[in-house]
Amino acid sequence: MIGRPSASLQRALADDARTDRQAVLIAIGIIAGFTIVNSLSGITEYHRIGVDTPAVYFWIYEASSFIIHVPILFAMAWFTRRFPLTADGWPRLAAIYAAGALAYSIVHVAGMVAIRKAVFAAFFGETYHFVSADRPFAIEAVYEFRKDALGFAILTGLFTLWRSRADALRERDAARREASETSRLTLKCGGRTIFIDAGSIEYAKAAGNYVEIVAGGKTHLARITMAALEEQLAGAGAPVVRAHRSWLVNKSQIAEIIPAGDGDVTIRLRSGDEAPGSRRYRDRLGA
Repeated sequence: MIGRPSASLQRALADDARTDRQAVLIAIGIIAGFTIVNSLSGITEYHRIGVDTPAVYFWIYEASSFIIHVPILFAMAWFTRRFPLTADGWPRLAAIYAAGALAYSIVHVAGMVAIRKAVFAAFFGETYHFVSADRPFAIEAVYEFRKDALGFAILTGLFTLWRSRADALRERDAARREASETSRLTLKCGGRTIFIDAGSIEYAKAAGNYVEIVAGGKTHLARITMAALEEQLAGAGAPVVRAHRSWLVNKSQIAEIIPAGDGDVTIRLRSGDEAPGSRRYRDRLGA
């Protein structure tokens, strides 16, 4: 049917929605924690300075902020996905996010004040005042916006990082499937995607946050962990095994295994290159 999303698009949209729900739940948990800590801290501080304020008031103050945050978080999930943070067009994004922070603060303050007014009127027969003679509206607005701007930035970071994590996991799973189906590795480095035949790998070694992979006489630098690379190679059926905490070697490329003392070995490959072998992994080498 024309206009109906494809099955793959529907799955992608469902994955995005699930990721956003997870981020919202994490944010709710974090804000709930702050609600409890701030309430208890307010009670303790006022008691310490001798101000007789009912403890329930502090719970109302903090709970009102928490309650209004729940719909705000779902709105932020939409906002941050609609306007993802990228290096392109940052002046426009800066303006959009500044407007978003202002809207966040207005909704947050208006919502929690409305909740407080309703609760105080319904249960205590009192009128809640957001401003007072010694703290006019301008001062209160700046005070609240200062806190809300920080909260907005933290929540934006949370949604962005959680989506990046989800994207990385999806890429990892796709790379595993590719390796299993085609015996070809899919590796990332500096915005480039590298495809390498798994069987052509001679060895790989850790290099900080990267892995140097030697295959077919060429050296490739990939942004991947040794464990993730090892998983891809195992899925591809390549005879590449862990020889050392920081090294993988292709068993079919081994020319000689030389004892190096204390159970460790030196592995000499057909190319003439050498790799260390730890006694912990000697059984994988067949040595």
